[in-house]
Amino acid sequence: MNGADVPTRSRPADRRRQLLEAAYRTLVASGPRALRLKDIASEAEVTPAAILYHYPQIDDLIRDIYEESCERWYEYRRRRLDDVPGPLGGLRLLIETGMPSSPDDASVRLLCELEGLSVRDDDYARLMQDLFDKQATLYQEVIAGGAAAGVFRPAMEPLAIGQSLVAVEDSLSYYILNGHPALGYDECLHRLRATAAALCGVDADSLAG
Repeated sequence: MNGADVPTRSRPADRRRQLLEAAYRTLVASGPRALRLKDIASEAEVTPAAILYHYPQIDDLIRDIYEESCERWYEYRRRRLDDVPGPLGGLRLLIETGMPSSPDDASVRLLCELEGLSVRDDDYARLMQDLFDKQATLYQEVIAGGAAAGVFRPAMEPLAIGQSLVAVEDSLSYYILNGHPALGYDECLHRLRATAAALCGVDADSLAG
């Protein structure tokens, strides 16, 4: 038997990655309330025992998914921002990427579902606060740069504006996801844009796509 014929075993890190991705897909499809160990195992094409070997407590698996989902969301916004020139373009981009586009936006829906655990779990609270702070910092950097260039006339410190806008995003996101008849994505986008314009001292039309 040569080296090419020797079967290889999955490394623990690779297997955990496989389980995380399978559990993420299962959570997106079913939501936390309907999550079952056997469904994750079926999606990952492993036995339930294989999952419990790496995650004896399923709560730890769900927490890891939440942590990774937070990082994915932040990195998505940060990378998009890197490709946009100018403070007006940057603020416009952040406004347009801060909320779910519809009730069917699965990735944001999962984040919001799991964020509900933060009121009773310190780990979730820490992760939620960290995501909030990092998103607010994205706004802060854009607004501070725009103020230095004379494009914005901020009504508050840039970080305070960033925190306020992320808080508005978070609040409106829930109403988009639960299908509020008066708060669809376009209306919420309009309200977030108007809020940002008022806080940054620019015309709302300059923030329209």
